[in-house]
Amino acid sequence: MNLLRSVENVVNMNRLASCFVTYSAVCRRCKVSCPISRAFSISFRSSASTTSVTNAAEKKEKNDPQSILKTKTIGTIEVDLPEARKQVILKELNSRSLEELSNTKGIGKVKAVSILDYRDNFGPFQSVEDLFQIKGFGSAFFKNLQEAGGLAAVKRKTSKGLETIWEQLAQNKKDVISEIVSIDIGFQNAAWVRMDKDKKVLGWSRAEIIKPKPYNPAVFRPLVQQFVNRVPKTDIYVVEMQSHRIGKQTAALLPFAVHLRVFEAMLTCLLPGLVIPFDPLYTSKHFCLPVGRTKKRAAVNLVESLFQDRKNEEPFESQCEQFLKEQQGMEGSEDFVESFIDDQMSGFPGNSNKPLLQVSPQFVNYFKSCDKKDDLSDCLLQALAFYDLVVENRKQSRM
Repeated sequence: MNLLRSVENVVNMNRLASCFVTYSAVCRRCKVSCPISRAFSISFRSSASTTSVTNAAEKKEKNDPQSILKTKTIGTIEVDLPEARKQVILKELNSRSLEELSNTKGIGKVKAVSILDYRDNFGPFQSVEDLFQIKGFGSAFFKNLQEAGGLAAVKRKTSKGLETIWEQLAQNKKDVISEIVSIDIGFQNAAWVRMDKDKKVLGWSRAEIIKPKPYNPAVFRPLVQQFVNRVPKTDIYVVEMQSHRIGKQTAALLPFAVHLRVFEAMLTCLLPGLVIPFDPLYTSKHFCLPVGRTKKRAAVNLVESLFQDRKNEEPFESQCEQFLKEQQGMEGSEDFVESFIDDQMSGFPGNSNKPLLQVSPQFVNYFKSCDKKDDLSDCLLQALAFYDLVVENRKQSRM
C-alpha cells in the first residue's frame, strides 16, 4: 500500500511539474492544452517575474549610498556633552572597525555596517549628530549616549578555551610573558619556533621523529626526549593540541590520533616549563585558513607571502586582497595580513603602531630550503595567534 501511494505521489508531482513548463504545455491527464495548465503557467511566470523585480530592487538599494540614510528626518538632535567628550566619540566613530562597532553595545552588526557605508561614501563624520541621518539611530540612542557620556567599550568575545588559558597563566603567576616556544606536532616530525613579545623570531627548526615499529611508547619516549633537549628552554611552551583529531569522522584514523596524543602527553611531561595546549582551530580561525586538506598549503602560502621582497612594489595593503584571491581556500581581508611583514623597515604609513613580525634572513633562508614547510609554518602562525588571542586580549581585558 505504501509503495502504491509513493508511486501515486510521484505521478501527481510529474503532472504538476508539466503544467509549469510553458503556457502551451499539454496536460498529461487531459492530453490537450487545458485551462489548468494555462493558469499554473501564468501564476508561475508572474511569481518568477515578481521575484526577479524584487531582487533587482534589493540589489539597486544595496548599491545606492543613499539607502542607509533616513528618507525623512523629523527635527534635529543635539548631544548635550562637553566638546572634549564629543571629540572622543567622534574619533571612535571614525576609527573603530566593523568588528569593534558590531561588538559595541547599542550599535550591533546592522548599524555597524551602515556606519562603515557612510564613512566609505560620504567621508568621516564631522559631528556626533551626523549619526542622526542614518537609519536606526533615533532619539533613544542619543539619550543613552548622553547618559553614558560616550560610546560603550568594545565587548571582547572570547571562547571558554582561551579563558581557561588565562586562568592557567594566572595560577602559574605568568603576568608578564617575555617569550614563548611554539611547538607543532606531526606524525613523524615536529617543529618549534622561539618568539619574543615583540614577535621577533629567535629560533626556528624542525626535526624528524620516526615512529617505532612495532609501536611501543617506551621506545618512543627517548626519541621525544632527544627532541626536547634540542628545544630552547623558556617559561612557556605552546603545544598544538591533538584532541581535535578524534571524532566520529576520524574513527578509522584512531591509531594515528592516539600516537599524536601520546606525543603531546610526553611533551607535556618532559618540557621543563609551563605547557599550554593550544587548539589549532584558534590559529585557523584567526588567520581565516580553511579547515581540511587545503589548510596546510594555505598556511605555507601565507608564511611565504610574508617573506616576499616588497621593495619598489605597490603598497602592502593593496597586495593583501589580491593574495587572498589567488590562494585556493583562503578567505578574509587584509586585516589579519597587514600587521605581518618580513622586514621591520618595510612598515607602511598609517600602521606604524602595529607589531611587525621580525625574521632574520638566516631563518627565512632556512624556511625556503626545507622541503617540508607545513610544520614550520604551523608553529610560526600558532605563536602569532597565541600572542594576538591570548596575550594581547588579556591585556585589553584588564584595562
